Amino acid sequence: MAHDEDWAAGLYLRDTFVLREAVCRGIPVTTVIGGGYDEIMRLSARHTIIHRVAQQIFIETYGRGESQLYFSCTPTPTSGHGANHHTN
Repeated sequence: MAHDEDWAAGLYLRDTFVLREAVCRGIPVTTVIGGGYDEIMRLSARHTIIHRVAQQIFIETYGRGESQLYFSCTPTPTSGHGANHHTN
């Protein structure tokens, strides 16, 4: 059971990071669920993580009717830009 909780926590952290980055960059997101042959209740619990995270990010982004971000968008270097890009 602890392994399932660790796995779910990791998915939650990953999905939160990805959705926040997308919001900060103005990138539209769509999700699909798939895979995972497991006991139906454990499988369905894992598949709801993305929906719970999306709801949390929506509320953090738009509040409950207000139009402001409740978390800070931190720029990250991307390929070809940022600290790791060197020219001679």
